[in-house]
Amino acid sequence: MKKLFKIVLILVALGVVLLLVGTVALRIYLPPEKAKALVLQHLSTQLKREVTLGSASVGILSGLHMTDLKISESPNFSKGTFLSSEQFSLKIALVPLLFRKIVVRQIILIRPEVAIVREANGKTFNFSDLTNSTTPTPPSGSTPASGSPAKESLPFLLLISRAEIQKGALHFVDHSPARQSVEIMPFDLILKNVSLTSPFSIQTSLHLKSKGDDIALSLTGQANLLNGTFVIKQGTVISRQTKVILSGELNHLTTPEPAVDLKIDIAQLNFSDISAFVALPAGIKIDKPLKGIISAQGDQRVVELRSQLALGSLHVDGRGRVQDVSADKPFIAYHLETNAFPIAEVLAYAPTMVPQGVTLKGNTQLSVDVSGTSSAIQFAAKWVGTDLAVSQGDAFSKPAGVPLDLSMTGDVTSMTPLKVVVKSMNLHLAANELTGFGTYEVHGSQAVVNAAAKGARWSFPELAKVSPLLAPYQPTGTLSFDAHASGPVNAPQTTVQTSGDLAIASIKQDYYEGQNLQMQWSLTDVTPDLSRVNGTASLKQGPGKILNVQKLASSSTIGKIALGPLDALAKLQQKGLLNQVNVPNLATITFDSIVGTYQMHSGVMDIKTFDLNGHALSIGDQGTVGLSGDRQMAMKVSMKLAPGTIGGTVGELIEKDEKGRQLLKFSVTGPAANPKVKFEFPELSKKTVQQAGQEILKNQDVQNAVNGLLKGIFH
Repeated sequence: MKKLFKIVLILVALGVVLLLVGTVALRIYLPPEKAKALVLQHLSTQLKREVTLGSASVGILSGLHMTDLKISESPNFSKGTFLSSEQFSLKIALVPLLFRKIVVRQIILIRPEVAIVREANGKTFNFSDLTNSTTPTPPSGSTPASGSPAKESLPFLLLISRAEIQKGALHFVDHSPARQSVEIMPFDLILKNVSLTSPFSIQTSLHLKSKGDDIALSLTGQANLLNGTFVIKQGTVISRQTKVILSGELNHLTTPEPAVDLKIDIAQLNFSDISAFVALPAGIKIDKPLKGIISAQGDQRVVELRSQLALGSLHVDGRGRVQDVSADKPFIAYHLETNAFPIAEVLAYAPTMVPQGVTLKGNTQLSVDVSGTSSAIQFAAKWVGTDLAVSQGDAFSKPAGVPLDLSMTGDVTSMTPLKVVVKSMNLHLAANELTGFGTYEVHGSQAVVNAAAKGARWSFPELAKVSPLLAPYQPTGTLSFDAHASGPVNAPQTTVQTSGDLAIASIKQDYYEGQNLQMQWSLTDVTPDLSRVNGTASLKQGPGKILNVQKLASSSTIGKIALGPLDALAKLQQKGLLNQVNVPNLATITFDSIVGTYQMHSGVMDIKTFDLNGHALSIGDQGTVGLSGDRQMAMKVSMKLAPGTIGGTVGELIEKDEKGRQLLKFSVTGPAANPKVKFEFPELSKKTVQQAGQEILKNQDVQNAVNGLLKGIFH
């Protein structure tokens, strides 16, 4: 026993002597000044930058210790400091080396600071010169001869008891157009018991700062390098009132089939808290917090995704999958569906989404399916607005409860430049259906659309349910149309093909009163200016009164065609071309009936018949009128006055019809801006014409009738 004790004492004494000898030897052969010089020479040579160092020392027990390390920007400190650190310490246990184990007792880096700069071109960084080094080639003859197997050596085991970064900082300065400068400070990292064969803990925290916003991120977890797992016990993102929590694990990271099981719990996310990092599109302002849960579970073959998000009263649930995660273009399929949410709340986030003058009230619902890769995406969407009340002035008013829904399918065939192909579109409004298709493309700064929409036999009674103008008159009949639009989104060229029939028993409005209105039309190539229109139209009207022809004609395309003859005569009166027969302006046109038939050829209306019959005044019109451009006219007009309107000798001489009504005829030719009017008085002298005009003016009934006709129709 005494002998064993002596042996132990001798070994301990020998160890102490060796330790003292080693320490003295290091002091002699590697003093601090030499250690510092070696570090400076090695770093300067490798980095090709200036390097300064406060002190450097190496000890058997104390390990490597450096202070005030600074590395310049390329090529020297006149360009600034790239990296600095107050202190670096590395301590390695010596005895385990005898057993092929590397045990690092501690690695500590105190106040490291790095400045990353992205240049204006967006591609070059201030460290780019450090990444351009070539891979060194092995010395000549170092490769073992063929057939001589290299001697296998036992692997070293690595254990790091503690690795720590204290109060680090990273400054990212972005001179590119993106302007995404950001600071990460302070940054702290602690690794405990790092091993290649057993689990070890990780704890890190940092603050991300940009443009006045500060996001605190922290992560605690456990890693196992042997089986390639990483367990996230808790990761948090906190900024003011925002808090997001991450948990889960990553498995089989060192194998060809890594797996993931992650959960993101969004306790509260205020977009204003992270506006410096996540910018909302222009015109959108969200002042309510986002809440919800997002999860991902699976491997590189299939990852199942689920989400439940809430923004105020809006709830969005999602589910889907990602296939071939490791491929260059993974395939994704995802379904999103909302609850029935109040539209007013969502529109408050983006007021410009709705055209001016349109109001929406009530609840709506949306569902979307998306599938495909980054280069080819398919989508299908459905929007339900049955519970919405939609209105736009007097033109449109859909009460809540009237069916309204829109379905759409299509492809995104290109992201850059963007191209969207709408394969099908179906809109249901009351009992009417609209179908369509088209494309949307972006060329540079301009968006271009090419679309078609079609409605077959739309019911006027159903349209009256959503039209304040039609509803009081209880119309009957149908409307069909086929519309096309192409060109820039803000100014597309449009053409319409339309046909239909409309009947109203009784109608009364600001400019028109009448009974038994019947209209029919079949038109093609209808453009906004009617320059290419072709087709036919007809008008039948029972007793009524027109108070303002021009405003009535301008209210619709069909109105402009049906009342085209009166509209043309109105412009003649405005130019004073009917004054030579002393026809005064009229306040109203009272009639017993109107009948008109029209044929359109390339923007020119051929008036086959137009007969307005009244007690005091009747008008007949035939000929052609241009519907656009200079509006060339070639018309023959006849006016019939009640018997006895023009009395005396002149009245006896004026031509009369079979009912004794006095007849005035004239023709109109030339452009609307400068027409020529020629009256037909083959049997009367100029003096007789003047006398006839004077007698017309003296008759109050005629004044009221004629003034109403011309002023009302041709105002």
